[in-house]
Amino acid sequence: MSPILHINRVMVRDDFKTLLPADNPYYVCKVFLLSFGVTVQDVRIETIRMHERSLQWTLNTLGLASYAKMGGVPYVLKARQLERHELIFGIGHSVERPPGMRLSPADEIIGFTTVFRSDGDYLLNSCTSRTTIAQYERELEGVIVRAIQDVAAIEGIADGESIRLIFHVFKKTGQREVRAIQNAIAKTPRFKIEFALLHVNDTHSMRMFDRTYRGRIDRSAEERDLSACIAPRRLVVEIGPRERLVNFIGPQQYRFRGLPAPIRFTLDRASTFTDLDYLVQQAYELSFMSWRSFNPGTEPVTILYSEFIARLNSRLKQVGAWNQDLVRTKLGRKLWFI
Repeated sequence: MSPILHINRVMVRDDFKTLLPADNPYYVCKVFLLSFGVTVQDVRIETIRMHERSLQWTLNTLGLASYAKMGGVPYVLKARQLERHELIFGIGHSVERPPGMRLSPADEIIGFTTVFRSDGDYLLNSCTSRTTIAQYERELEGVIVRAIQDVAAIEGIADGESIRLIFHVFKKTGQREVRAIQNAIAKTPRFKIEFALLHVNDTHSMRMFDRTYRGRIDRSAEERDLSACIAPRRLVVEIGPRERLVNFIGPQQYRFRGLPAPIRFTLDRASTFTDLDYLVQQAYELSFMSWRSFNPGTEPVTILYSEFIARLNSRLKQVGAWNQDLVRTKLGRKLWFI
């Protein structure tokens, strides 16, 4: 008998955004339902009341996210012919500081991972316990070990088989991440493992321009001027043997909000799999794999989902019943955060 899948839709209003999470009906409902393993899809009443011509697109997106949250697989990338199993990890973290003291040392830190197949199919998510900077490395190592073991069981990977692990890290990679990955691999000797650690960065000072592009013809003259010289999506520039710049925001994705930055990919020297062109192409393709929208994303889904988890966790933790044990015990294979 197939398992019964549950999702709960919560109607919210725009002005809920002004409330603290502990007073926001949406977050309170989300924590309560997630504690039973039931995913939640919010719908704004203002959205439902929009004109019918616009409503059809909203309903398409709502159906996509709801289907994914119930465990469905809306679509995947064209499968590659690989000689080994390949898993892609998105690693992020949420740093907590005392209220009103953003420049003070971090009190606590929580690490997150999301895991995908090479075709972009989502597998699971996990997180560390609330910990300190000093203990973060060991906690992250434990999360990676558990994720490898869990995915091996899901995928039916037998002892002695070869696995390639690819890690996407938004924050600058450091010795903590390198040691956590290397120690996790050393503690999983039952598989033959190679890995790549890729820093995914959009906070650098470099920009790319297309001087032949004069602006979108479907916009006003002022808006055409604002979009002029935006480089095309997918443009790649090699800036070193271990670095590439890739443009994810072309003229069609540009929303007239400042000057978009390309994403800078840097391959960590500790990596044992070093085909950077392969890794960058894969990261670009993963920008199409967010099941939150049909539109192409402006970053790989590995990073996007980790950001969603970090942002949502910081809000849910202000509702007393929320804790990271729920993620590990009831929500690991669910897209509860999109």
